[in-house]
Amino acid sequence: MPRRNRAKDWDAAEGLIDGKVTVDFTSLDGDAPPTISSSQLVDGWRQGLHPLGSGMWEVWGAYEVPLRRTPAGWKATGLAFFAWHSRRRLASPSPSQVMSTTC
Repeated sequence: MPRRNRAKDWDAAEGLIDGKVTVDFTSLDGDAPPTISSSQLVDGWRQGLHPLGSGMWEVWGAYEVPLRRTPAGWKATGLAFFAWHSRRRLASPSPSQVMSTTC
């Protein structure tokens, strides 16, 4: 998935995700992990993976992607990010602000 996202190959990325996916970014914003459709997740990436204007936000961490074998191949059933460090300038939006405008 990360390679498809960097290339902005959204249709290919969506094809790697199960119909519903639980998205857990609680280490960033504390919100309960929602279960959303693969198209909602990818639409959020389409809208949200861009520079943050004059601000900067960096996050270090690790992803966990549970998989399920389907007749069409392996599909991601979840996406969790576990942050261990972040830094941002005050001009940057918070993770909640970014997610609320993209999902």
